[in-house]
Amino acid sequence: MSDNPKNNNSENEIGENIDEILEILDKYKLPEQKTAVKEKTEPDSIESTQQTIKINDSATAHFTEIIDATAVRQGKNDMTMHFAPVQNEDESEEEEKEAVEDEVELESLPRKKKKRKKDKENLGLFGIFSGVFKTIMYLIFVIGVAAYVSYNVIKIGNEVFAFVKPETEVNITITENMTTAQVAELLEEKGVIEFDWVFKLYAKYRSDVDSYIPGEYTISCNSNYDEIVTKFTVVEVAREVVKITIPEGFTVDQIIDLLTSNGVGQREDYINVINNHPFKHEFMVKLNTLDLSEDRIYRLEGYLFPDTYFFYQDDDEVDVINKMLNAFEDKFDISFYDRCDELGMTLDEVITLASMVEAESKFAIDLECVSSVFHNRLNNWAEDKKFLQSDATIQYVLPEHKEDLSQADKDLNNPYNTYVYKGLPPGAICNPGIDAITAALWPDDPLDANGKSFTAYFFVSNKYGKTYYAMTDAGHDVNKKQVEKDNAEYDAIHQTESTTD
Repeated sequence: MSDNPKNNNSENEIGENIDEILEILDKYKLPEQKTAVKEKTEPDSIESTQQTIKINDSATAHFTEIIDATAVRQGKNDMTMHFAPVQNEDESEEEEKEAVEDEVELESLPRKKKKRKKDKENLGLFGIFSGVFKTIMYLIFVIGVAAYVSYNVIKIGNEVFAFVKPETEVNITITENMTTAQVAELLEEKGVIEFDWVFKLYAKYRSDVDSYIPGEYTISCNSNYDEIVTKFTVVEVAREVVKITIPEGFTVDQIIDLLTSNGVGQREDYINVINNHPFKHEFMVKLNTLDLSEDRIYRLEGYLFPDTYFFYQDDDEVDVINKMLNAFEDKFDISFYDRCDELGMTLDEVITLASMVEAESKFAIDLECVSSVFHNRLNNWAEDKKFLQSDATIQYVLPEHKEDLSQADKDLNNPYNTYVYKGLPPGAICNPGIDAITAALWPDDPLDANGKSFTAYFFVSNKYGKTYYAMTDAGHDVNKKQVEKDNAEYDAIHQTESTTD
């Protein structure tokens, strides 16, 4: 080591310059660049790794001078330094701007992810609602199909087994060699069945159905398939047919006696059917809605239509009564119901009045006039005089029919006695024909001696069947005296005839 002060100053100057160089390097190096320095193990050898440094123009010049001076003094030391191209301030600002933009872009990335997350959430909600809607629609479809199938299964079950079907009867003609399809079509046309294809399937299911016996048949619409097929395919044992004519004005008791005397049914069973069996006719539905009097003797009195019937002796009582009710329903026109409303009367009141008209009239010509007298008493008389005073209503409750009623009979305390009780009796007193029913609905005033109509409140008939009408009590007394003369004459004639015989 030299003791020359000049040399010492130079070494100090070099040390200071090296420190300055390091400060410059620290000041101007970029954050992303790294300096790799590898030191060798030899004591006097120094190797520098490549470095990339950014500096300005003035710093570069000053740095070069220091390196040159150092290289002279350090002959044995080799220092190799490489510098990256120097950028000016504008370029540096552009890079910083780009870095900022990159940072902005990076900052925006999470927001896009959030937006995508929200979109996914919205899509998820839509998927849930869509799934719920599809499920609801599927359930509605399944329920609808189930309801439709159930409804038709019930209808078909009722069709085959006749749980609830009308009791009306129709006539069916089976011809030679009719096929099952033709029979089914005929039954559907007549209203006995509703689905011809079901009947064809049933007949196919029954292996014993291959032909039908030709003939005339009466089929009830409430028959089940087995009964229908059996009726058309099984030869019936000969049954005795009974022809019975029920006259107009017959009572229930008289009709039952007529039927049983011809070997058709039993009295007790008829009474039970008449009072209790649930018939399904339209007029029966109306009748069942009424508050019928407890004093009524027979529920169906007035509705067993008088006509000529053919019965088998083994017919049961329900079928027999049902035939009479069918006849009533056929004869009682739909316009009759409208007329009942016009008169302010129920169906049962009209039938009760018609039964009285039937019982009191000797000839058809008197039906409308007798009806007029009853209507006048019901509607026009003072309240304390609305007694119909019909002998026929008393005869209905007497044990036996009497030719002439006594005063005791007229004083009989019975709701059917119209001498004692005002208005109509509790029910019909016989079964009227269609003419009496029509007269009860459309009455007509009688004519006087001059051919003029008048309002009558009284009538009386003689044994010949002639009826006299009067407006007042005085006129009625005159007519009764005339009837006495007529009857005396009638008795004398018939007494002479019986003596001659």
